[in-house]
Amino acid sequence: MVATGRGVVVSILLLAGALALGPSLAHAQGNPAPGSNQAFLYEVSEDAVLANSQGHLLAPDPTGTSPTKLIDTVTGSTVLPDAMPAFRNAVSALQGYASYPSPLCPMNALVTNAKSDTCTLTLIGYDSVTLDQALQPTGGACWGTLDVVIQLDNSVDSPEWPLVPGVFYGTITFGQAGVPIGSTTGTMVIGVPLPASVAATDPAAVQAFVSATCKAAPQACFPYSGKFREPVGPSAVKTQYRPRRGSAAFYVLDNGTVQAVRPGERAVGWPTVRFEVNF
Repeated sequence: MVATGRGVVVSILLLAGALALGPSLAHAQGNPAPGSNQAFLYEVSEDAVLANSQGHLLAPDPTGTSPTKLIDTVTGSTVLPDAMPAFRNAVSALQGYASYPSPLCPMNALVTNAKSDTCTLTLIGYDSVTLDQALQPTGGACWGTLDVVIQLDNSVDSPEWPLVPGVFYGTITFGQAGVPIGSTTGTMVIGVPLPASVAATDPAAVQAFVSATCKAAPQACFPYSGKFREPVGPSAVKTQYRPRRGSAAFYVLDNGTVQAVRPGERAVGWPTVRFEVNF
């Protein structure tokens, strides 16, 4: 990635101070595109692991003796509670777009889709979510880094030149079992990159950086809130199931109706989780 020009944009953001727009009142109910002060982000890939209450990673049990079919990779234990998942830890790559003007699309020069008047975003996000007794995710911390990107040397593929960096820290909450809608809230820092001295994988360090930066430069910080929708597919009996690659898929909206997952909301054929973020 090339960072040329990033300092210029950061200076403009910090000197202008005109982006203190506060939380948006816009909502994406039934709207397939971001509204004012809103971004849509799509999870294009995810690596997730299970950990026990000690934080040890779990893996499939090759011995066949574990009641959970999992083994503690640190101790080799297959008994409870060592083999019981307590956390789901994940890292995801997301891409999406934000409406102009907004904190994540602050100037017309960053707009990559003139027809929809949006900027392109890339994001690396982490989360550590607690599992309940039924092994369903409940909620936990989420954090990561993001960039507003524009075209560099190929106008045909997706934008790849990061010009405006960002960092975020917050919480993520999953819906009740069978409800494919969750929520997220937190704080994002725009125009300030995460220092190399801060490990992006360390939630406490990222939280401390966001807190310190917002105290020193409050004009660079914005609260965010939003929802995420996990794709589902209709079965013959009108119940929901996880869709397969290339199969019909839908997002469940707040009012219980469904919205078809569009081709642009898939990644290599797979329906993606859609995050609708308000600033």
